[in-house]
Amino acid sequence: MTSEVTDTATVYIGLTARTADLPRRDLMLVWDERFGWYVAIEPRGDDRPPVICHLRDRIAPPPAAVAQFVTDVLGGHRRGRLSPVPAQLDRATLAAHMTEIRS
Repeated sequence: MTSEVTDTATVYIGLTARTADLPRRDLMLVWDERFGWYVAIEPRGDDRPPVICHLRDRIAPPPAAVAQFVTDVLGGHRRGRLSPVPAQLDRATLAAHMTEIRS
């Protein structure tokens, strides 16, 4: 897992599991402060990663909700397009929230 804070906070987690409909493509779980959590196909070269599913409604849901989301996506139970999540946390609150989750 990597994380980085620049002009946009992001997190990347490479997934070892694959979906039944994409058995030869690596997947990734990504979070950013604009879109929240989503599962996408690892890009090949410079292509944009195709999003498989987006966890909507909350920018920073509890870890258990994210884990269930990934389980659901890998099981083929969710599909969706990437769309921005309404911002619910300012930068300082978001940083404090993320620190709590890591503890």
